[in-house]
Amino acid sequence: METGMSASAGKYRIIYRFTLKPDVWSDFLELQKKTHAIYSRHVSYTLEFVRSEVDPNDVIEVQTYPSQGDAKKIENLHEKEPELAGLFKKFLTLLDPSKGNIETTVGESLSL
Repeated sequence: METGMSASAGKYRIIYRFTLKPDVWSDFLELQKKTHAIYSRHVSYTLEFVRSEVDPNDVIEVQTYPSQGDAKKIENLHEKEPELAGLFKKFLTLLDPSKGNIETTVGESLSL
């Protein structure tokens, strides 16, 4: 398991599953550091990454918030932080187009 940045623990989770192109892990982490810095100015949350042992390009990203209300603070954050739109576009270029879309799961007390 590889984990990323953390701010504080909570109980409402947003889980993303996606596949990166080969050899972009360091670019992905750099992008996530920038995104995390912006999110952290607005909300307290924990951010973790889990890479598959079978295919390390398969990634699970877990964002954990103290509450659903805290998680909702990021929904329109791109309006306050225009840089996020560019970071998201860059993120999309790192995804493996042959592996499908980003899968999202949200809810309280979700487990991996």
